[in-house]
Amino acid sequence: MTDPEPGPRPALTTRRPRLWLELSVIVVVKLTLFFTAKHLWFSEPLARHMTIPQPQVEQQLLGTAAKPVPPVSPTRGASHDLTR
Repeated sequence: MTDPEPGPRPALTTRRPRLWLELSVIVVVKLTLFFTAKHLWFSEPLARHMTIPQPQVEQQLLGTAAKPVPPVSPTRGASHDLTR
């Protein structure tokens, strides 16, 4: 099979700048969404009093034989609002 019209073809380089522009825009949008989600949902706990002591986290993740940590109990009358 041959080309029905054997004339000159458009150069591939005329399309490359547009392709690079589209790819760059997509990468920038994805990075922006990723860092926004990271900042919104994974930066800090919602309430400071809802944290786990560091030795307890190490014991669970690393399996180290740390001293037993007493459970953290909330103080009486503690409010659970997000403004703290």
